[in-house]
Amino acid sequence: ANPNAASGSQQREGAAAAAAGSEAAPEPSRDDIEYIIAKPFRSISSGDKLGFPCYNSAREMIGFIRESTHKGFGQFIPVSKYKTEFGPAELMQATGILNDAITNHSPALHTKEAHTSVYSLIDHALVYEYSSKESHAKKGG
Repeated sequence: ANPNAASGSQQREGAAAAAAGSEAAPEPSRDDIEYIIAKPFRSISSGDKLGFPCYNSAREMIGFIRESTHKGFGQFIPVSKYKTEFGPAELMQATGILNDAITNHSPALHTKEAHTSVYSLIDHALVYEYSSKESHAKKGG
């Protein structure tokens, strides 16, 4: 690029947009969460738990929520942290999982419209998963 063509900040924004493969959309944040599925996703390569998939209003997976070391507070990790695991095909598959959860009225699906805030949404998703683990333990399953 010609250094005289644009200011430094415009060049950085352009590089970020090129890296993202689209217009310079800001990194998604906790505030963009509209849906959470309270079922942990696992890494395809390592098998590690990534957290609960989170989606924006366009039903695109934007990241994961997982329990933080701080009691009762969910940590948001943008999906961009897992670029090697989530290409376009995996992201489309994740949208399909959300659409199935919506269609089937999955009890693991939590929506922002059902809660007073994103924090309430996250809290309910974490509590749901914890309580479902507890009930499985009591049933011996």
